[in-house]
Amino acid sequence: MADPKGLYTFAVTPNPVTNGQFTVSSGHSITAVEVLSIVGQPVWSRRYATPQRSVKVAMGSPAEGIYLVRVTFSEAGEVVRKIVIR
Repeated sequence: MADPKGLYTFAVTPNPVTNGQFTVSSGHSITAVEVLSIVGQPVWSRRYATPQRSVKVAMGSPAEGIYLVRVTFSEAGEVVRKIVIR
């Protein structure tokens, strides 16, 4: 379910990403993180059996460009945000 009222937020640091690694953090419980290419193809994903407030993402050496980060929260909310990888 999307988050039309903006109840769920998260931060991606650093953005732009320079080494294929970044952190996703939120005040809400994160149950999954997915990185998608700009055309929606999955590039990286993880599900968490125990909800997290902060998640480290290590993608290796992805191609430079714009990607989408989709975060799913235990409260059934989902938010997508753009990141830049250099």
